Amino acid sequence: RLGFEVPETGAVKKVKDHQGKMVPSFTKEKCPLSKLHHAVFAQAKKKTNVPAEATSLEIAESYQDCNVRDVVKSCTGLASFVGEKPFCAAFLSTFKPVYRPFNPQNLGLVYCVGPLGINQKADGEGEPDPERERFVYNDPQEFLARIFDVAANVMKCVEFHNKAAEPGDRVEVIRVPVVSGGTFMNPKVNQTQVALALLWGLESGNEGTRVELMPSDAMREAYTLYRQDVLPSTYQSDTKVEKPFERIVVSRDAWSWCCVGARSKPVKSVP
Repeated sequence: RLGFEVPETGAVKKVKDHQGKMVPSFTKEKCPLSKLHHAVFAQAKKKTNVPAEATSLEIAESYQDCNVRDVVKSCTGLASFVGEKPFCAAFLSTFKPVYRPFNPQNLGLVYCVGPLGINQKADGEGEPDPERERFVYNDPQEFLARIFDVAANVMKCVEFHNKAAEPGDRVEVIRVPVVSGGTFMNPKVNQTQVALALLWGLESGNEGTRVELMPSDAMREAYTLYRQDVLPSTYQSDTKVEKPFERIVVSRDAWSWCCVGARSKPVKSVP
């Protein structure tokens, strides 16, 4: 269960976090995808902005302590120029057909590490280490620029994978929520600004992959602004960004997928 503690009852065990809130008991060290991502990141950070791929040995070693081992087919990762820690890094893991959840068209999983806008940790991860403070982007402009980076890195991983993949293993669509728009969001920005920076980052690295946006008020508003060529109000960059085009679409299918968990016409995708 990817690092979650599950007793014989079958229900995920819950524990109190440092604030007294009941949260799922989770240990990163036991998560095979976490192990795999760290192995890929160790290679990716040596050549920033160039995707790295997991070796078959790295995939096998990541799952060696699991009851089910032959799950992941490939894993691609890309590190941001910040490099030392995995903030802003992105990973695409594809699953072997027998392990694709719900439908064989659900090709895999995109995982990205959003930037820190505040020194917090996710529920269940414990109290934040003061040492992490040096990785916090207190400047809202810089924080949104890093949101742009992580979104671009996601698309670069997908496009890199697709160029080498066989036709049946290419990603045709990814489904995207707002990244770093909650616990880790810089308090000087709002979710709409974060979502808007995310959309522009996705476009910058997109070479033809369809993007479906997970539903939220912030994402709806950001998409409307994006279609009007509006940049986040605090975002500054020397990078030229092309005019929006039709590849990013909030489709009716996207909303239904998020609400009921099913699609009438499956496509090769990663959530």
